[in-house]
Amino acid sequence: MCILTDFVATRMICDAMDKSQKCLQKERSHHEEELRCARTVEISVDLVFAAKRLLCFLRTIDSITSLHSYTPTVLRAIQRYRNCWMPLAAEAGNSECKLGDKTGTALLPSVDVQWVWHCHCLSPMAYRDFCKSKYGRVIDCPLLPDTAIEDAARNRCRKIWNERYKDEPFDIVLNLWGSTEDTTSAFPAEEPPVPEISELVAVITRQSSFYYHISQPYMWEEAFLQASLERYKCFLHIVNKSRGSIMCVPTYDIDLIWHAHQVSPVAYARDTKALLGCVVDHDDSMERGPNTKLGDSFEDTTQLWESTFGHPYERAGSLYKGSKPVNLPAPHDGSDGQQILEWVPVTLPSEFRLPDVNLKFPCLVPRRIVQVGIFIKSETNVINETKQKIVLSVRLRALQAHKLLKLDAAVVPFASNPQWQKLWLLHCEMATRGFVLEVRCQLEGCLGTLNQSKVIGSKELTWEALQNSPMLSTNTLIELTEKRWVMERKKYPLQLRLGVSIAPPVQGPYLLKSVPDRVTDDAGAMLSNLILRMNKYEPQRGRWISRTVLNHMGKECFVIRIRVAKGIWRKNGDRPEGVDWNERVIDVCEGGWTYVAGSIGYAPHKIVGTATPCADDLEHYRLSWHLSTGDSLVISRPLEVETDWEHYLEFRLMGSYTNLVRLINGRKLQYEVPNATLQEEEGFVTLIRYNAQAPQGKATALFNWRVSAMEIHPEEDVVLVLLLCTATMRSVADFGGKHHGNLFAQRRHKESKPGQKDWGSVAVENAASQSNLATWYLNTPRFTDTDEGPQSTQLHHTGPTGGACGSSCQAGEGIWSNAERASVKHQGWKQVANDSSKGSIGVWGRRTGSGIQMDLSRIAR
Repeated sequence: MCILTDFVATRMICDAMDKSQKCLQKERSHHEEELRCARTVEISVDLVFAAKRLLCFLRTIDSITSLHSYTPTVLRAIQRYRNCWMPLAAEAGNSECKLGDKTGTALLPSVDVQWVWHCHCLSPMAYRDFCKSKYGRVIDCPLLPDTAIEDAARNRCRKIWNERYKDEPFDIVLNLWGSTEDTTSAFPAEEPPVPEISELVAVITRQSSFYYHISQPYMWEEAFLQASLERYKCFLHIVNKSRGSIMCVPTYDIDLIWHAHQVSPVAYARDTKALLGCVVDHDDSMERGPNTKLGDSFEDTTQLWESTFGHPYERAGSLYKGSKPVNLPAPHDGSDGQQILEWVPVTLPSEFRLPDVNLKFPCLVPRRIVQVGIFIKSETNVINETKQKIVLSVRLRALQAHKLLKLDAAVVPFASNPQWQKLWLLHCEMATRGFVLEVRCQLEGCLGTLNQSKVIGSKELTWEALQNSPMLSTNTLIELTEKRWVMERKKYPLQLRLGVSIAPPVQGPYLLKSVPDRVTDDAGAMLSNLILRMNKYEPQRGRWISRTVLNHMGKECFVIRIRVAKGIWRKNGDRPEGVDWNERVIDVCEGGWTYVAGSIGYAPHKIVGTATPCADDLEHYRLSWHLSTGDSLVISRPLEVETDWEHYLEFRLMGSYTNLVRLINGRKLQYEVPNATLQEEEGFVTLIRYNAQAPQGKATALFNWRVSAMEIHPEEDVVLVLLLCTATMRSVADFGGKHHGNLFAQRRHKESKPGQKDWGSVAVENAASQSNLATWYLNTPRFTDTDEGPQSTQLHHTGPTGGACGSSCQAGEGIWSNAERASVKHQGWKQVANDSSKGSIGVWGRRTGSGIQMDLSRIAR
């Protein structure tokens, strides 16, 4: 009887596996067919090229803060658009202009008017209704091949405009603070504006932050845009497939291509009508937040995408970056010859990149960073035969640069309807080369090994292979070897599906830290008996505190020397003498130490930077430094603060008026940590530059003088930041600060071996601040951890594992009035949101806020 029962049970398991395997094969065939259909979607515009031109234009608009919200400049631009440009464009026949037009008839308005035109086109139905009611046809936007032809088109328009509208100037003139110069307008702003203008102002306000979310350097790469185009076609396919039952919300990479399509209104209407039967509208008015329609729609879109194509919807490079940082105004006191810069805004070419000004230092190694998204999904043919509870986990290891890495995450292997599970979103240096993902098994029970696990499957992927994969992503299987889970294993192997996406590599900021080293003499030799013997016991003269600057790999790049005393040192005697204040210079020497024996050696001779004290006003707690870079630095502490005054240091950095700069206490702009306390901000200083490309300010460096660590963007001078950090550390010590001991330490800290745990080689997006894989400025006490033992990290994320990535655009709801919304609701991200801690962007930050709104009444038009 028992034998018969076992036979029946075995037979039932095999039948279930046969059915599961057939369903699995059918599902894979369905996914391949859907993907083939999506790739046949026809687009009549080169959207990759159009996206590049759009990025160029939005980069220009991002630098003009007066065009970002409800301001007189925006109201004036709308009036110029409605009363001057559109009648002129209708008469000129701009609808006939094509890409690469050689006839020289295209016209292009001034930047402010073009911005209003762009935002109007992002409401396709409203724009069509406006054009047809005013001019009887849709006015198309020309897509011109390069900036030279754009300039020619704008010059033609300027000539016609000035002849026709003598009381309204064509160009707007901006100053460095992003406001327009006072000029008389022929079209005064209406108070209050009419509803049509109010709606356009609202669109402009919402779209002003769009560039912030798509401004990552990899967004300009051809491979990334090609992958985004393929995903956009898939997006249109599921919009058509949804038949209006859900509102489809794109991710940011898809949203970029969608916007590029909409700003060619004639082609956009033709393409969407051919596919969907109507012109697809775009709604960017949805509010982001927990328990919103936008959030639920994104989850519905994710489920539809993954059930249609079998691939994860979210991908590396499409992240929501959180709210746009609040701009910090530039210095506006006119001191030291600082003048207001005035210019007419121009669009830079797509190949324009800020140069790396530090290439002159061979000792600096540029960092190449890739963003990687890792997802996993169990296959339905995994069946648990045992009565024990089986725990599966995955462990990620780096191939190079961080060999001690052990990043663990639990997975759910047994499910009747398995879904993609996001494991991590990583920022990795190219030096890591790739990763190995191990699937590990642990049995819980009286006979199980509670503290050990064994590898039952693994997969290795390299960054090079991922960069060469279609759509910059791969979907592969991991075969498992656990025999206790299934019958007839040879016939049906156990499998987990691994989804990995990658963004093109971009140059990351330099990471440097200065660590204490031995005291040196005037010649740069370390004070040592060995040096004395080598010099026949000639006394060593002078005292210089020395600090060694290490890069992210632990390689010596510079040596900083701070003069503190004169006098001589010999084996049996030490007679230091004080030096005048203006002789306490700080020298930055290029290169590493020249070692003569063990850790004893000479500092490099080439000095590339110097900070010289030029005023000693300690009585009023104010110190001034003259830097060899041509800048002057003044550091002061407030007199009214008696304790913890380090939190309130005041900086003044003066240099060239054409490139204004500020030093501000704390982490600001892109480094800002919401709700951070004064203690958490202690030691951080942000360097912000203002110029024609960034009149609202850009943080080009962040340093922490308390731990002597710094992050420096390639366009910022490394030597300048080293001088600023060291001068600040020295000034705090002279003020009597509590952290002055860091300056006078004379022994180097123990560092990890190169390649074992390189600083910044792997960082996890949205990891909790206490994680040792969080970005260094989120976890300052831990980033210098020198423990070289193996480390296993179980991350506790503040958002959904791997970050946030959706767009707030929606598509598809309302095309059929009797369509019913899908009843499945996804609550996982809502539950995680309840555990969000300070500094997180929240899981509901995955949406961008715009969308498609399709209406059945439009199909017949």
